[in-house]
This record gives sequence, C-alpha cells and structure tokens, in this order.
Amino acid sequence: MRAWCPASFAQSWRQLRIRRFDLVHFSVRAGQRFLVFSNLEGGFDAMMGSPLNAVLVTGEDDAVGDTEMVLASAALPVASQAHAMATALGAAGGPHGQVLGQYLAGLLAYGPERDALELAGVVESTAFSERGKGTLLSGLAHRLAADGQTNERILSVFASLVPRYFAGDSPALDDGLTATQKQVLFNYVPLIEHVEGLRARLRTGVPAPVTREFLAKLEAISKDPRVRPDGREHARELLTLIGRQ
Repeated sequence: MRAWCPASFAQSWRQLRIRRFDLVHFSVRAGQRFLVFSNLEGGFDAMMGSPLNAVLVTGEDDAVGDTEMVLASAALPVASQAHAMATALGAAGGPHGQVLGQYLAGLLAYGPERDALELAGVVESTAFSERGKGTLLSGLAHRLAADGQTNERILSVFASLVPRYFAGDSPALDDGLTATQKQVLFNYVPLIEHVEGLRARLRTGVPAPVTREFLAKLEAISKDPRVRPDGREHARELLTLIGRQ
C-alpha cells in the first residue's frame, strides 16, 4: 500500500451513529488518526470511504503495533499461531487494544489445546486498554456457547477475566461505571445466568482477593446514585447469581 498511497487526499465520510452499551464509539474529527482495514477492492477512494473497519489511533493502546503482531502471527501455519502469539505477547509492552483483543479471542477458542492454554495464561497477565478489554470479552462471549455447546476453554478464560477487569482500576465515566463494567452489566448477566458452570467459575476461577474486590465493586455499584437504576439492578442480579450455590 505504501507504494501507491497518495501523500494526501480528500475523502467525505458519512458516519453512522451506532450505540453499544450506551456509548457512541467515537466522533470523527479533524486531526484524528485511524488505522483503516479494507478488502482492497474498488480503488483507493472506495477503500477510504467505505472501509471494513477503522480503528481510532490514540495513546490508550498501540493499535499499529498490535496489528503488526497479528499480521506476523496470521502468516504462520494455523497450528503455530497460538504459541507464537503467546511468545510475542509475553515479550511485548502494553497496553493492547481492540485489534489484538479480537484476534486473541479466536486463537483462544480454536488454537491447539496445549498452545491455547499457554496463551490463556499470558493473556490473563497482559495489560489491555478499556477498548481492548471490551473487544476481548465480546469475542470470548460470542464463542462461549457457539453451536449450542459450551466451550470449556473459553469459559475458563472468560470467567477469569471478567472479575479482574470489572474490579480493575480504570477510571469511571460520568455515570459511575467504567466502560468494561457497563459492558458486563448490560450485556453479560443473562449469559452468566444461563451458561452452565459459569457462575461457579466466577466465584472460584480467580484468587480470593480478586473475587472479594469484584463482589465489593458490585455491591458499591448497586447503591451508587450516579448509576442508572437498571444498572444498579443488574449489579444486584449479578451479586445474587454469583452468590447462589
């Protein structure tokens, strides 16, 4: 692409205002930088005007570095990708973002058993930005009960990450919740209720101090007047589910 990409160009964008978790992903403004993904069809104007995806490049994470890691891993045979990514991730800095989070969810679900377990251990100790956490959790949740069968490997990783991310020290938004807390409360309570074994893993899948902090955060949110009433109710529901034997 570098061989023919113009040094400068003009492009009109029409942005759809899509809401998830009551957040607008971002507003396009002058001076922003984007990592643009395209299928290379239709010429440069079409690529820029209607990309498959566009990731806002910020100081929150290293979107470009993450993409380079994904491309290097994806160039390897499928059976080698999970181990190679575990090695690269262990040596890389952070935090990592949504590009890598989305890719990791697939590797954790479909990589060879031994290599995926190795990768899971590395992922649990790797720093992610809020949008990286959100994309990773979303990818795991999507694959958790695919085809009507619970993926035990994904269940274990998902149950380990949810309490860690929920109880983390990310700054809260104006409504009293972090982006990850909002994602969990407004999207994953039914999943936690209905996927067999998930409630028990949320109680026992992380060290006791993390579990206590997770439950303490839920308790505080359930009483926080800044949080919407339905958010407080979801926190109470989750407290009940995790405490249910």
